[in-house]
Amino acid sequence: MKKVFRLILINFAVLATLLFLINILCLILIKSEDGNPYPYKNARRSELNNNEKDSAYNRLVYDEFYKLTTIYQPYVVWSRNPFKGQTTTIDSTGDRVTPNNPINSSDIETRVHFFGGSTMWGTGVDDLGTIPSFYQQKNPNHLSLNHGESGFVSRQNLARLINLVNQDIDIDRVVFYDGFNDILTLCRSEVDINSHDRAVQINQYINDAQEIKSSKHLIMKVLDVVFVRNIRGYFLSKKSSTLSPNEFYSCCSDSMKVQQVANTLVNNWRIAHAICTARNIEFHAILQPSAYVGNPTFDPRFDQSRNDCIPDVSKKIYSLVRNDLKLESWFHDFSNILNDGNAYYMDACHISDLGNKVVADSITALFGKTSINEN
Repeated sequence: MKKVFRLILINFAVLATLLFLINILCLILIKSEDGNPYPYKNARRSELNNNEKDSAYNRLVYDEFYKLTTIYQPYVVWSRNPFKGQTTTIDSTGDRVTPNNPINSSDIETRVHFFGGSTMWGTGVDDLGTIPSFYQQKNPNHLSLNHGESGFVSRQNLARLINLVNQDIDIDRVVFYDGFNDILTLCRSEVDINSHDRAVQINQYINDAQEIKSSKHLIMKVLDVVFVRNIRGYFLSKKSSTLSPNEFYSCCSDSMKVQQVANTLVNNWRIAHAICTARNIEFHAILQPSAYVGNPTFDPRFDQSRNDCIPDVSKKIYSLVRNDLKLESWFHDFSNILNDGNAYYMDACHISDLGNKVVADSITALFGKTSINEN
């Protein structure tokens, strides 16, 4: 009997060891995949930033980007922690710093607040290479504030605007720069139309916290982390990568969802415009360029093709937004401004310093003059 019991213990120990080692191996595989994001024909995004900086510097920009952390922020859901690097600076409010802003308030003619996702924030470029920074260089007597944040949809930009307005922050002009994130996020099957990119993740954390109510649950959670979690996560990631477009993006087969996404973007902009008008703030909404609209040029190493419906859906939603807002003076369609033959894209939406300069110059051209007080 003792021999049988000992044999069972040995087999159990071997199984536990194998599970532990496989779990660790899956963790390494997951991390290694996360460490090489957006590969295009053997090129990283930093190599697709066709600017005047050397490759080591462009890699440093991304190295610092992946060191950034976020915290929960009421209403907008997440915000970056303060950070001071060689290429990237985040201030105490979680906003990316715009260099060369006027120091003295007496030198400021117009306070311009920029809102958007990671393209407005400046993924892939340094502090001097963001859209607000180039705008600041073009308009030295303005104060350019960058409220862009990675993953933000228009509803979060609206919430960020409300957070500022209800604290009576000085604002003369507001620029919303949206489109890509609303489509890529709200078209997903598991994301509600009034939701955001991290809703599923946050709900999982809440469920996990609710389950830890006893020592039994705690033990099961520890066993899951040590032996199973990474194995499950690895195979779930592989399974999700094989999902058909119709399974992952409901917009692929649901024309009503396509209309909903367009309406949601438009309505968020209209609400932001109404808030700004009530506060005597000038408002502008910009439909941002992306690799799936317009007729842009790409680096030969860049593969912008997808095996899902997002390129076609992007065109449909952009068309719906244009038709809905074509009579509004505060609406501006930038989907074609990067069609000048230069390869600006580092991925489907993030563009190089030179591309951000084109966008900033186009924004300046919208306003015509450098000060609202001169209008």
